[in-house]
Amino acid sequence: SDYEGFMLTGAEALSMGMTVISTPVEGLIDYLKPGVNGYLFEKEDAKGLADILDYIYEGALPLCDRRVCRNSVEQYSEKNYFDNVRHIMRRAL
Repeated sequence: SDYEGFMLTGAEALSMGMTVISTPVEGLIDYLKPGVNGYLFEKEDAKGLADILDYIYEGALPLCDRRVCRNSVEQYSEKNYFDNVRHIMRRAL
């Protein structure tokens, strides 16, 4: 889609240790690092997507390390989120 906001599905996939393949939508580009925890292709670039999938299948591109994927979105975990909110609230008081 043209706009995903935070793109929760990408963060959820990474939290499960999955390599994410996506277009560079807003929100996702804040936490997806090409070649580290996923791969990007341009919108409407079916060949770019097919190339990434072929390269992964052929072993020319690796699937990203599952631990790296999980760690890349750890800051968005429920515990960290509420810790950050508490910290902000305390500062405001």
